[in-house]
Amino acid sequence: LVQDDVLPPELAHALAAAHRSGIVHRDIKPGNIFLSKRSDGTTQPKLIDFGVAKFDTEVDERLTDVGAVVGSPGYLSPEQARGDEADERADVWSFCVVLFEMITASLPFGGRNYNALIRSIIEDEPLDMAAFADDRLANAVLRGLDKDPDKRWQTMRELGAELALWLLEIGETEDICGSSVEAQWLRDLPSIDSGDA
Repeated sequence: LVQDDVLPPELAHALAAAHRSGIVHRDIKPGNIFLSKRSDGTTQPKLIDFGVAKFDTEVDERLTDVGAVVGSPGYLSPEQARGDEADERADVWSFCVVLFEMITASLPFGGRNYNALIRSIIEDEPLDMAAFADDRLANAVLRGLDKDPDKRWQTMRELGAELALWLLEIGETEDICGSSVEAQWLRDLPSIDSGDA
């Protein structure tokens, strides 16, 4: 997955589009991110496997038992780990777990077994990433890993814009698809609260 440090905003763009359509993926993980080479040589990230996705127009509530844990254990949000209702902020969490793993080569939470991992996700603070990322990037990821969904980035659009600002700050102007980071994320966007205040 780690092919280019400008991947995250483009993948966030795909997830933001799913959310705008009323779809919560609920299983964001590296195995569900596919990198496709286009004919012009650029890379197009694709989010795959919507098998446990939640749609605004849910057809049959019996498809997923109430209180069932849905998703891959290491990437579950605390609300998913508890079996609670999950909205797009759960995808923000899981996306930030993927970013954390891309940056540090480890998951932010761990445990000797499934139950210990779930407890860690619900109760523990994420592992320290200060040695792997500058403050702006670390703060963006850690805000996405806040246990309280109301304190996380509320949308992938907000998180993507913050990642775009970080890219511009480090001198990157294009994403992995060759698109302008500024045009994709920052044009006509209200100011972003990065949580630094």
